[in-house]
Amino acid sequence: MTNDFNLSDDPKRFQSKLNKNKKQKGGLGQKSGDELENLIKNIRISGAEKSVEREAKTLGLKYTDLTGFVPNAKTLALVPRDLAHEGRFISFKKTPDKLLLGVVDPGHAKTVKALQTLKDNTKLNIEIFLISENSYQYLMSFYDNLVTDAAAYREVDLSETILDTGLWDAKKLREITKEQDKISTSELVEAILAGAISAKASDIHIEPQKEDLRVRFRIDGFLQDVLALPSEKAQALISRIKVLSELKINIHDISQDGTFLIKTKDSNFDIRVSVLPATYGESVVMRLLQQGASFLNLEELGMREEDRKIIEAVAEEPNGLILNTGPTGSGKTTTLYALLSELNKPGAKIITLEDPVEYRLEGISQSQVNEGEGFGFANGLRSILRQDPDIIMVGEVRDSDTAKMAVQASLTGHLVLSTLHTNDAVGAIPRMIEMGVKPYLIADASSIIIAQRLVRKLDPKYRQEHALTAEEKGLVEKYAPEAVSKTFYEPGAAPEGETGYRGRIGIFEILKVGESIRSLINSLATTDAIRDKALEEGMTPLIKDGILKAAEGITSLSEVMRVTKEE
Repeated sequence: MTNDFNLSDDPKRFQSKLNKNKKQKGGLGQKSGDELENLIKNIRISGAEKSVEREAKTLGLKYTDLTGFVPNAKTLALVPRDLAHEGRFISFKKTPDKLLLGVVDPGHAKTVKALQTLKDNTKLNIEIFLISENSYQYLMSFYDNLVTDAAAYREVDLSETILDTGLWDAKKLREITKEQDKISTSELVEAILAGAISAKASDIHIEPQKEDLRVRFRIDGFLQDVLALPSEKAQALISRIKVLSELKINIHDISQDGTFLIKTKDSNFDIRVSVLPATYGESVVMRLLQQGASFLNLEELGMREEDRKIIEAVAEEPNGLILNTGPTGSGKTTTLYALLSELNKPGAKIITLEDPVEYRLEGISQSQVNEGEGFGFANGLRSILRQDPDIIMVGEVRDSDTAKMAVQASLTGHLVLSTLHTNDAVGAIPRMIEMGVKPYLIADASSIIIAQRLVRKLDPKYRQEHALTAEEKGLVEKYAPEAVSKTFYEPGAAPEGETGYRGRIGIFEILKVGESIRSLINSLATTDAIRDKALEEGMTPLIKDGILKAAEGITSLSEVMRVTKEE
């Protein structure tokens, strides 16, 4: 009988054909648990393979013995391990036009469902072969044995041709919508990744909508629409990203996180993937982190000389707490890494605890929290203290235990750097008190509290002079009267796809915790009282720092007002 079983059949029709053949030819049918156990116990007996071969003939299927066969890691990785386990099948060979699968029980309902999932998600032509339990278990072991080779499959190698061809340029990426029927899903993923790199995007957002699939890039902190693909592209595109990230392609109702690697001629990028169930499908966000990227110093980040001197002086002290505050995406971690790179000198033991480790810095020990395994910030910090560090960076103070541990570490001979979500520098004090840290401990431990935001920089090619409105002039006079006579700029006419801005820079306020501020904290003074004292002692508030940068033509006044919420 010819082997007419393939996955172009409807799953129910496929199962019906198998059942029909079983009835007509008196097939062995689905093995019972006892028979399966006997088969596993007798895998060394040649008669076991003969039995499966006879069953294949009965069912009208091809048979193959895969014991001793060494699979190609990339071919094996075409089927995620969880799907192979669920369907009890293995991919053992790929030809230009089809994928060959070894299947233990092709008539089982779970197998049929898993096969259909594989077909839907890969769009490959699939041919199945009946295999023994022995063959299946033998090949399943390769998922562990070939972990190094399989990991290489989770890399996307973007060639110079892809990066240099106009079609892959971010500005022309929309042309892909015209070519979507001519390129594969893998090529589409590569195009999107290459476009994001070309545009210097920090994140890629893939969002199923009611009518289409929207692709957006976050560039300089703003999301920009790039592509609108037909909604039927969603499943294949997202499944390809899941396979690269070692996520479960048959699970759609829970969030998943994974990673993969992009390789280019000049540099590599770690891609952090987050998949979240949404109304019209699964939403995917990919964060691009360039490996080996050089760290900017505090000056390049936009910090004024007088503020840099304050921070650098405190950083030379053997102990203390440096907190950097601001909302998500305001560049807090980047600033701490700039400081760490300056502190990274021979003789200093530096350990970080992060979630996740976003940058790699030679010469320091970096660890990543794993809440699922009970390794969070608080108990991770306890472990770090047993390593006898001089300097500790804790990615974020999220809870009472971490706050108390960070403060205690700073009081016992360690320089501790961390981040906190507050609106301004002074706001960190009541936030720590809310977390259960005693005011006198905050006063004794704290050295400097930083607040920061990121503003977009004007592109010098497209900027134009801007005459201040009465409201804007009043704002400048209130916060930075010395800048009233300066020339301000705003974005001018720019080509399609350009915003008039390119890149970002930080604006900062630095609260130095000296004796007068410590006294106010100990006396439970209001935040307004502490802020007034800090301003009296020379603290430059965020908005003033931003106005001064706008007066230098670095950014626009409207951009400063946007990020500082002054309207």
